[in-house]
Amino acid sequence: MKLGRNTTTNALHAIKIIKRDNIDEKKAASIQKEVTNLNSLDHPNVIQFQAANDDATYIKKNGKTYQAVAFTMEYAARGNLFEYLYQTGSFSEDVVRYYFQQLIEGKKNFK
Repeated sequence: MKLGRNTTTNALHAIKIIKRDNIDEKKAASIQKEVTNLNSLDHPNVIQFQAANDDATYIKKNGKTYQAVAFTMEYAARGNLFEYLYQTGSFSEDVVRYYFQQLIEGKKNFK
């Protein structure tokens, strides 16, 4: 995942980049399924999918470029649950119950 900025709106986005050289037929089908699933989700507890570009050019810091598939998603400025758990250690039972309820609510939207 990379952090990107929309040059028109200045909004931050999370961008998943997959090098096209690494995509075989099986991986392509998996990517298509992921796009379909992400696009069908609409819940406040689930990161929102915004766009897919199957002909993106990624420019590395050293100036080299490669062709890629890129997914643009909502940016979670406060990180994800794993990062939070890693930084804080174990959760109390009340906190676990709260996050588990949110997880179940988000899961209801998956087909």
